[in-house]
Amino acid sequence: MTDHHSNTDIGEKNQEYYQRLKRRVIDYARSKAGKVGEKVAEYLLLLPDMFLLLVRLSLDPRVASTEKKILALAVLYIISPLDFLPEAAFGPLGLSDDVVLALYVLNRMINNVPREVVLEHWSGDRDLFETVRSGLAVADRFVSRRVLERINRLLGRR
Repeated sequence: MTDHHSNTDIGEKNQEYYQRLKRRVIDYARSKAGKVGEKVAEYLLLLPDMFLLLVRLSLDPRVASTEKKILALAVLYIISPLDFLPEAAFGPLGLSDDVVLALYVLNRMINNVPREVVLEHWSGDRDLFETVRSGLAVADRFVSRRVLERINRLLGRR
């Protein structure tokens, strides 16, 4: 397998955002104790690597333009201060809507982009496919139906 992502320039702004996001999530995770804090932190810590994967896939010439549009929307949503749960109001917990959107978009990519292409760009420590599967199961239990409907509309599903 080629280490394609090392050759994919994600851009200085995206790299800076990735590093800032990762630092914020790690600081938040360290500040929380107990099982709930650990569980929340576990999912929030996935966001920087999922963000990086979304950006890398959006730059890969092997990814179809229709998928790149979805990826671009997801990246823009994650970096936008306008969220369902704004970070300014909710702190790092405000990143949870970003995590849910990233999980749904990555699930779409797993189903519409060759798996080896997706895996080439994944730099997370956990198994990507299991992470997406288990994350979606949690999201389906805890995220409101209204938010899930908006995500599905964004992704072009009914």
